[in-house]
Parts: sequence; structure tokens; C-alpha cells
Amino acid sequence: MASVNGSTVTFSHYTNYATRNWVKRKQGSINYISSPNRDFSNSDAQEQEKFTQFLAGFFEVKQIPITYYSCVNAEELFRVRGFDFNMQMFLHKTGGQAGFNNDLYSGNNRDIYNHEVVHLYLNKAVKGKINSLLNEGLATYMGGSNEMEYSQHRANLLSYIIENPDFDFAQYLNAYDTFYINQDSTSVPYTVGALICELAYKECGKDLLLQMIGEPDIDKAFALLGLNKANLNQRLRALLKHQVYLIPGT
Repeated sequence: MASVNGSTVTFSHYTNYATRNWVKRKQGSINYISSPNRDFSNSDAQEQEKFTQFLAGFFEVKQIPITYYSCVNAEELFRVRGFDFNMQMFLHKTGGQAGFNNDLYSGNNRDIYNHEVVHLYLNKAVKGKINSLLNEGLATYMGGSNEMEYSQHRANLLSYIIENPDFDFAQYLNAYDTFYINQDSTSVPYTVGALICELAYKECGKDLLLQMIGEPDIDKAFALLGLNKANLNQRLRALLKHQVYLIPGT
């Protein structure tokens, strides 16, 4: 946003202007800026703070001072970010984004968004570029997605594979592909990424998992785990036959 005063032009963050009349409150390490169109949930905020404490310990970093823009829905989220139109405003009723400077934009009408918080902590824990598939995969594995826990997305994908036996995991390694199943509730690329993170954590632990996430090239990341596109189907199908292996605390 630009403000003109004589010959001086001052640029500022549009979101600051759009939310100037929103309610501001603090819960632990999180500064909430809440839409006047929704009610604040203390229980959500307390649960979110507890999860950030867990992430700080897991990633071995200090807690991040997060600015949490709490919106009613995806449309309001995009409008406070300065968009007049974006297809994502209307494609889904909910959504979230992890922005710069530890900003979190929530469009799920709640004061907790674990998926996006994982992104913020992962950006601090892994230096340099991050593998996009595994970035979304870990956020889904640890924080769920689209208002559902990872275990439910995993079950949805397993059911889909049973109904579609020719399913090829190697075709869904682009995190930005918009392929959803189960009434558009489960992103297949996000869930495939989460399965790979589950496999890495189960077989080799946190250090190898983070090393993979810090490798932008997916083939090189796979190689760290002995994975490749030829054996991906066999490895992930075998994983799906067993009970989900969660990170303690998630």
C-alpha cells in the first residue's frame, strides 16, 4: 500500500491497513490478530501454544514469535493480503498460508493451524532451500491438512488405492498438483509426501528426515533413503499395510 504526502511516497504492508481494526491479543509466543467476524477461542490458542512448544523441542530451536492472522474463511484471508480475486479464494472454504517474517494466515475460522505452524518451524530448522514435496509432506504428517489429521488422509489414500490398483505414487510428486480425493478433502501429493516422511522417520529417524527435506532435488532426497521412482510403489504400499507410525507428541 502506498501513501502519498507531497513529494514523499511511503509504502507499507497492506495487511497492516486491512487489519487495523481487528482485535489483537497474545497467547504465549503467538500474537493473534483476529477478524471481528469471528469469536476467539482460548482453548484453541492454548492448544496451539502447546504444539509450538513441542515443535521447538523437536526441531531443537527457540520458540518463534508468530503473528497469527485469524480469518473466517479463505476469501477473507486473501482479501486481507490484498487480493481482489484469486481462484483459491473460492475453491475451498478453508485454507492457510505461512508467510514471511513468521506470519501465519489462517482461513479456517479457528485459532489453531498446526500444518502452517510446522512450515514456520521447518523453515527455521532447515537452512537453505527446502524440498517442496517433503515440506508439505512433513506439515501434513505432523500437523494434518484441511482440518483432518494425517491418519485420516492416509486411510483415505489407502481406500483409493484399493479401488484403483494401478495407482502409481511416482505420478504424484509435485506438491502443487491439485489432485484431491474423498470429496476433495485429501490432497494426494501432500499425502504421498507425508508417507515418505513417515517412512524416513520410521526407518532412520529425525536427522535423516530433515536431511532429506533439506535436499531440493527429489531424486537426491530419495537416494538418502534408498528410494527411487522404480521402488517407490513397493516401499509405500508396504508401509500402508501397517499401522501409522506417528512422531510422539503429534
